[in-house]
This record gives sequence, structure tokens and C-alpha cells, in this order.
Amino acid sequence: MDNKANIKVQITEFITNTFPLARRRESIDDDSLLESGVVDSFGILEIVGFLEKNFHITIEDEELVPDIAVQNNLKIKYCL
Repeated sequence: MDNKANIKVQITEFITNTFPLARRRESIDDDSLLESGVVDSFGILEIVGFLEKNFHITIEDEELVPDIAVQNNLKIKYCL
């Protein structure tokens, strides 16, 4: 499994294990998790905390634009 695929699996597992509404969706890759109601603003903070801890990155407040915060594919690109 390449690095991108591994990151995708980790992020997807975190989201589906943490947010019950994500389990009901067929795919969360390109969906806006915020707009679809899967996560709220607190959920975004949980996702950011997960990304920072597990991928040893820092996400500044200014970087928390909706696209980065809520779309799985964009989070993967951010972590690479």
C-alpha cells in the first residue's frame, strides 16, 4: 500500500469511527462533511487534532478553510 492510500485509510477510519453519520454514507471522499451534516465545527477540530497528532503536522487557524477542513481527499493531499 502506497503512502497516499495508507493516509486515506487512516483518515477514513478515524472519520467513520468518530462520527456516526459518516458510517451511513457510501463515500466520504469528495463530500463536504460539514455541509452534509456529518460533522459540525467541533468535529472539524477533532479532525484537525487527529491530523496534527498522527501525521506530525501543524495546521494554523488561517489554514482552516472549509475545503481543507471537510473533504477527505483534500485532507490526504494536505498530509503528504
